[in-house]
Amino acid sequence: MDISSLYDKAECVDTKEYSLSIRLMPGGFSFSIHNKLVDNSFVYFDRKGNDALYSLMDFENSIIAEDILCDEYNDINLIVASDRFTLVPAELFDENEFLKFYEFNIESRDEEVVYKYMPGNDCYIIFGIDTDKYLFLKRTFSDLNIYHHLEILGEYFVSKSRMGNSEKMYCQVRYGMLDIICYKKGKLCFMNSFRYKHIDDVTYFVMNIWKTLGYDQYKDSLQIISDGEITSSLINTLKEYISLVTPVVFPSEAFNLGKQCLNAPFDIIPIYK
Repeated sequence: MDISSLYDKAECVDTKEYSLSIRLMPGGFSFSIHNKLVDNSFVYFDRKGNDALYSLMDFENSIIAEDILCDEYNDINLIVASDRFTLVPAELFDENEFLKFYEFNIESRDEEVVYKYMPGNDCYIIFGIDTDKYLFLKRTFSDLNIYHHLEILGEYFVSKSRMGNSEKMYCQVRYGMLDIICYKKGKLCFMNSFRYKHIDDVTYFVMNIWKTLGYDQYKDSLQIISDGEITSSLINTLKEYISLVTPVVFPSEAFNLGKQCLNAPFDIIPIYK
């Protein structure tokens, strides 16, 4: 969608009334804007690159090239979509030792390490952001609200997992990344993000974790969200092994955002509720 089409939605758009969300992901970024007081005002822009060739200069130039990102916003969110994270139960977490938790589980790299509390799951997520990109974004945008994409998904799905008597697995498949979040009796029991090259790898990861957790192939449920064609294909494949496989249902209030929200990664949607 061309940025100019944003201005087709109204005679005048004052971005000071909008929220901006920038989503960092391997090899690129995306961003969206939305005014919670205006229905159908959500607009999503995807700027994917080549992971191997996507340098800091490419990233900075890509951000600067987007004129609309230079405007003022009511608030600005930074969503980090990455497999570089670890979880710590709240009762074990020590804010003076959070780096030790991270470094114990994640291979060292030049990055800024951030931690966030996930109240619905009563745990902390500790994650890394490339230092150079982080500093550039801090210089460019003031008062960033920083999230990990699994933090958003985990806090959204935990309440859904408590509905009914079945155990639940939720999967997001997007941009070569597979996110899997699992609950037993409404409590988080698994959360991870995997890179994959072939869609068959998704089936392998899902079924391996399903078996490891001892889920029931007839009683327990799996919900998937991804690009439309991938969703239907995955559901058909996984239904050969699991009876209750369905797409994730978008929250009803999300449709006030507009049709563009269907093109965005699901983890962007809950922060606009």
